[in-house]
Amino acid sequence: MVNYNYYLFGNRYQYQSQNRGNPFPQIWVESGQISQTTNRFNSGVTYDDGGNVTVDSKFRNLQFQYDANNRQKQSANIDGTGAVVSVYDAGGQRVATQVAGALTNVLVYDATGKLVKLKLGSGLRSLRFVCCTGSASRWLPGINF
Repeated sequence: MVNYNYYLFGNRYQYQSQNRGNPFPQIWVESGQISQTTNRFNSGVTYDDGGNVTVDSKFRNLQFQYDANNRQKQSANIDGTGAVVSVYDAGGQRVATQVAGALTNVLVYDATGKLVKLKLGSGLRSLRFVCCTGSASRWLPGINF
């Protein structure tokens, strides 16, 4: 059984001392590790003035960069390797992702801003988003363009 609790801001934390039999590896978050006044980790996580996580050495060992609109524009390993870059259009929609300088996916939106096509992988094979009245939306194989 996993025991946990919630604190002032509604975030969940688990006491390691109450979860000794938990078979899943994890990084424990105890109540004293989060500031009750700022709702931020006291150590292992660095924030910018906007509250965005810029360095996470506690959980993911990643660093993050944000644009002027607080959209994540890059993530990378702590040492700067393995960069993943997100590209946005003027309307704020993410339109592409690059990994190690190579385009890995492209997102295409219609005039109303709805995602209609996703191109994936090195060959950028397409998936087309189809919405049917009265049924669930789904992704279908598309035609490369």
